[in-house]
Amino acid sequence: MFRKFFTAVLCAALTLTALPAGAASAMAGQKAAETTGISVMTASSRAVSADAASGSTKIKVSLNQEAAMVRANLKLRSTMNYSTPANLLAVIPKGTVVDVMENAGNGWCRVVYGNHQGYVRGGYLKIFTPKLMKTRTALNMRSRQDITNRRNVITQIPKGKKVAVLQTYKNGWTLIRWNSRHGFVKTSYLTSAAEYRVTRTLLNLRSSRSLSSKKNIILAIPAGKKVQLIRQYDNGWSKVVYQKVTGYVKSQYLK
Repeated sequence: MFRKFFTAVLCAALTLTALPAGAASAMAGQKAAETTGISVMTASSRAVSADAASGSTKIKVSLNQEAAMVRANLKLRSTMNYSTPANLLAVIPKGTVVDVMENAGNGWCRVVYGNHQGYVRGGYLKIFTPKLMKTRTALNMRSRQDITNRRNVITQIPKGKKVAVLQTYKNGWTLIRWNSRHGFVKTSYLTSAAEYRVTRTLLNLRSSRSLSSKKNIILAIPAGKKVQLIRQYDNGWSKVVYQKVTGYVKSQYLK
């Protein structure tokens, strides 16, 4: 919950960032430069298009990594600079799902698109925070919400595999990530993949991954209590849920 809020604020609310003199007109020009002059490919005409551009060199992405849907045809750049055409890597079609690696600051997000990794303007992204689930049976992951056409099958996912749920739709379909690829599966073939850990000692649940301040302490979890593990980070922190409260704890105090 806190990570989703943090990312949404930093990556989406670009208009709230303090701008230097003359930057407002530059931003208006940037919007046109980043999103216009490109033929529109809508989400309905090609629901998941990142994999079509990836070939066999798709960059590997963690199952827990955040993702986003591109709101408009968007230029992917090698540097956080929209004033030069030399850094243009690719044009990402509207409706494409990309993997969000980090908020890079100043309204930019670093993303993975196919076999490219670069920077886009965060205001054009709809952020998804993944939820882990498992497959009930072997099933096809598809590029469109349509089971009648075999040509839209991206890959087959074996039974019992964990997938990252990005968005669930009312029509019975779910957008997921599996094996660094995105696609649709039938929601009814997914089940909970919740993992649990037990606290080794009295442990502070925090709103951010930092020990530098007591202000981010939400509550203290007693020793021997079960928590739901949402995500483990490389820097020694884990995102957990305890009594319906989501926060961060040090991984070394879980077993």
